[in-house]
Amino acid sequence: MQFPRPVNHARAAKRFTKASENTRLTNSPVTSRCSHACCKVFASRAAQPRGRQWRRRVHLQRFAGAGELVLDGAASVTPDGLLRLTGGSRTADQKGHAFYPAPLGFRYGSDAGGVRSFMSTFVFSIMSSFTDLAGHGIMFTVSSTRDFSGAAPAEYLGLFNRTTNGPASRLFAVELDTIYTPEFHDIDDNHVGVDVNGLVSVNASTAGYYTPGGSFKNLSLTSRRAMQVWVEYDAGDARLDVTLHQLTKPKPTRPLLTVNTNLSTAFSDQMCVGFVDGLRRSLRS
Repeated sequence: MQFPRPVNHARAAKRFTKASENTRLTNSPVTSRCSHACCKVFASRAAQPRGRQWRRRVHLQRFAGAGELVLDGAASVTPDGLLRLTGGSRTADQKGHAFYPAPLGFRYGSDAGGVRSFMSTFVFSIMSSFTDLAGHGIMFTVSSTRDFSGAAPAEYLGLFNRTTNGPASRLFAVELDTIYTPEFHDIDDNHVGVDVNGLVSVNASTAGYYTPGGSFKNLSLTSRRAMQVWVEYDAGDARLDVTLHQLTKPKPTRPLLTVNTNLSTAFSDQMCVGFVDGLRRSLRS
């Protein structure tokens, strides 16, 4: 599958960096920011019923505040058009959620229908006043609900709590995780993971990318650099690819992660697409 680049990389990186500098954190040392989100859900050739053509694309070049996203918790949109998920308090646990207002159809007309293929890409940066400490990371989420009022921050990333972390959740996520949590079998404190109905990743890799020659290069999720993520699911092959690189670089040919997984266990017909983050106050001291 080919995924079109939604932005001019050099221009976007310059604007992202300038906007981040203009909104430096003065009250909280840790924040998570996103920009340039794009999601496209469509029918793959192998899964599409004969005679039916369907495609939907959501493309947000720059967040404009009210109306474009449903925000709750610590989430906000800066004057420069960046989505800030956490930040602004040193004294309280935080969780931030930002979802596209309208659900998207990830199945063919009903919960019993086949799962559709989809692609998504977004730009993010994890900003911290500390050089060796950050929050728990960011999650790109496709969920059956936008209501995470009962979710816990910190290691549950504002997405689950001790009782809801399990198969009944009907949720898919790509986590950009910056804290090592043995409880969820994390591989390290700087990884990308694929989560299906829970926080124990079905597959994960240290954050980085593959060069054209096949060498692996590490990327630090807390480097304050703007990075781009590509998430691509082929329903016909039940294959998920996740790719990561710096915003100023072209998309690597080889994905960081390839997972063979059938997302029918996670997807209802109508699903909510967005970003979540959770942060514990002790990480700010």
